[in-house]
Amino acid sequence: NTLEAHIVSLRKKLGFKKSPIIIMLGGSDFGHSIVIELLKVAHKFDEEFIIFGSKLKGIKTRNVRYIPFKDNFYDYLKISKGVVTLAGQLTLTECLLYKKPFIAYPIKDHVEQLLNAEALKSVGIIGSDPRNIKKDIEKMLKNSKKIVNNIKKLNIKKNGSSQVVDLIYDAVKNE
Repeated sequence: NTLEAHIVSLRKKLGFKKSPIIIMLGGSDFGHSIVIELLKVAHKFDEEFIIFGSKLKGIKTRNVRYIPFKDNFYDYLKISKGVVTLAGQLTLTECLLYKKPFIAYPIKDHVEQLLNAEALKSVGIIGSDPRNIKKDIEKMLKNSKKIVNNIKKLNIKKNGSSQVVDLIYDAVKNE
């Protein structure tokens, strides 16, 4: 399959033996707390993790890499096994467009994030407490095929951002 060959080639080019899990959390205190919890349990997984952006600098353990910023972020997303993120619209839209399993942690008291999480709970894992990240990652990995199939049913095309906005709007309107 041409797509699979492209992914394998891109993965090798980026220096990965297998598909990593991307952690995309920005610089918020809540995102920082998720990274702290991940670092406590990452060694228990036979997975590679890439943390993009965070208040922590210089993270490099056996299976966790810190990358402050890359212009080619989408290359990393394409090769990823899944994504751990906040419940902001942009990263969730990217997960849906690239059909990647995800765990979204909505920031409490951020209405947009809570609404996004509610709207997408049928197609991803919605985390509530960073201290449960190990269980959340296990659940995402175990259910990744089901999650991808549910995302495919949404039939999101290249105009995914506007489709996700419509999806979220419809979910909120019907509440």
